[in-house]
Amino acid sequence: MTDWLVRRAGIADAASIARIQVAGWRAAYADIVPAEFLAGMDKTDRVALWQERLRTPEPTATFVAVDERDAIAAYCTVGVLRTEDGKGDPRMGELMAIYVDPARYRSGAGRVIHDAGLDHLVRQGFDRAGLWVFTANADARAFYAARGWTPDGETHDDEIAGRVIHETRYTRPLL
Repeated sequence: MTDWLVRRAGIADAASIARIQVAGWRAAYADIVPAEFLAGMDKTDRVALWQERLRTPEPTATFVAVDERDAIAAYCTVGVLRTEDGKGDPRMGELMAIYVDPARYRSGAGRVIHDAGLDHLVRQGFDRAGLWVFTANADARAFYAARGWTPDGETHDDEIAGRVIHETRYTRPLL
């Protein structure tokens, strides 16, 4: 088992994060998101997006789990809970994204990056957090449940490439 080092992501990490995002989506959502959408995802297109996201000020932050060679195995982004009206809920933090390189599944990288993200939210003064997960993503739901997250009754429908995908919000206390 690797001893993961967790650090704040920097602009130079954008390409690795984009690669993991695309690989993660393709592995985790193959039976959920339309195949043509997943096939059309291009990590090159996402690098500029990640360079911009990595400049977002506190309380938003992205963390990476790296191995002894400084190779990124996983990342997570946390910030203020997003709401449908786009204003956010300043009382709650959010685990906005968490992805592990599929080649590193079950390595512990997901756990350490999850914990680092929540630790950051606590340091930012949040005492609760939420996240949105595709309802059909049983593996992710089990991962979150094992870490104290529970559905809070809020749901949302998203449309990706013409397919309606149901999402469920999970929340948990941070303290």
